Amino acid sequence: MYSISEVAKLSKVTARTLRHYEEKELITSSRRGQNGYRYYSAEVLSRVSEIKKYKRMEFSLEEIKSFIDFNGKELENVLTHKFESKLSSIDNEIKRLEISKSEVQDQLLATNNFFKGNVLAKDERRVLMETIKSEVLEQLKKKKNVNHHDLEYLKREDYLFDTPDKRQFIEGVKTCLQFAKENNIKLGPARGAAPASLSLYALGWGDFDPTTSNLVPERLSITNFNIHIDVEFKNGKKFIDFCKGVSMNLPIGRIEAFKLPILDIIDNVHERIGEIIDYDKIDNNDPFVLDHFRKGDIEKILSFDIPSDTLVAKHYDEFIREGKYLDAFKEYLNSQEINDFTDLLNIEAIFRPDNLDTKPFMREFIDRYPIAKREGHRYGCLTSSLNEYLKPNYGVIIYQEDIIQIIREYTNWEYQKCNEFRKAFSFATITEEEKNEFLQFSDKAVLDLLIKESPVVFCKAHSVGAWPKLIKATAVLKSLHREIYYEEIKRWEAENGYSWGDFGFISGGVSLLQQ
Repeated sequence: MYSISEVAKLSKVTARTLRHYEEKELITSSRRGQNGYRYYSAEVLSRVSEIKKYKRMEFSLEEIKSFIDFNGKELENVLTHKFESKLSSIDNEIKRLEISKSEVQDQLLATNNFFKGNVLAKDERRVLMETIKSEVLEQLKKKKNVNHHDLEYLKREDYLFDTPDKRQFIEGVKTCLQFAKENNIKLGPARGAAPASLSLYALGWGDFDPTTSNLVPERLSITNFNIHIDVEFKNGKKFIDFCKGVSMNLPIGRIEAFKLPILDIIDNVHERIGEIIDYDKIDNNDPFVLDHFRKGDIEKILSFDIPSDTLVAKHYDEFIREGKYLDAFKEYLNSQEINDFTDLLNIEAIFRPDNLDTKPFMREFIDRYPIAKREGHRYGCLTSSLNEYLKPNYGVIIYQEDIIQIIREYTNWEYQKCNEFRKAFSFATITEEEKNEFLQFSDKAVLDLLIKESPVVFCKAHSVGAWPKLIKATAVLKSLHREIYYEEIKRWEAENGYSWGDFGFISGGVSLLQQ
């Protein structure tokens, strides 16, 4: 009889392995001593040797158990079937690996040619496009459970990858994001049309999932692939300069970053209170979020309170610089019920009184929304389905995406063409020829409505995807930690010489908060 340690030594396996084999009923101990130790017969040595042999052939313990007790011809038949099945499995795996190897070689060749500036063959262009799209999908799967709607949304973004120049732009975005990650630089929201892109969201350019709102992913195409993102103030210059360097080598598009003070201030408050607040766990319609707006108390809430000492006020906006903005916005909020957070974002998108001199219709645009909330609104010239589509806006047109949807409803054009017409309506550059083309699908009342409304509508991708989380965060901090929040604003302003409400942008060749 052999002890478990002796069997382990002779069989060159561990005692733990022997216990496991016994648990699986592959071997049995002959008896146990008074001390509880296992003792095995000599037959177990040959049994373990057989198990090891089959293990080397990559049979599982369950498979081994199913045939190890067979003898003679019966065993031969069982093993023949098992080995044939195993060989077939190995052959299939070899074929799969050979296909995979070929695909990787094609991807590597296409990628090398792409970055060397070589002209790509048709098959190489297809391979490179599919490689980048596959990476986008894999990154998206890490963020969420991908469903059919997501895949359809991504399909509409094929235009982001259909030329080498565009693919180089996407690679540039990835390079910038990797730089921020490696240098532990905090990024804020993406701005403008960029939040409408599911591909950019998957790669990490912003944290807003565009499939949660009725957005138009084709919007990015008409921006000439210029995308903006906010970055922390403290270490932001390094990221801003890196993005500029990457942009200089791009054949199309531009990647711009801007310092956003509120990102640092929020972090400073978290440090003071000793915890990082998970704002996503607070409902958007919680009183902590909405009560300030219902009282017209918007002081120190990002995007609603734009102080007269901000750079945008000093350099561009006389209405804000003269101190009229805050009081006017308070009055507008107090003129209506605030129903929910979506209602609040609609209000922010609508209230732009600085445009009244250049766009007189803006006054009507601003005043009709509270009335629509109380009494309802319906466009007699639009289809029932479009009026239904506008219900989240209480029946009124607010966003550029609304204009695009109206154009598409009547024409059934591709979204990119609808977007181009929307832009022409917005900037009053629509030609008589284009008007006549649209009138082939609609009557003049719809055309007149688009001409009237398009110049004052706002970008929904920016409204719902850029700053809402920061609006919510500043409202919550004001509710829960008002004194500390205000102290950190004052301290930050004294140390840095900017306003807490400052934000960067480029206009007329002048850039703000990129220094």
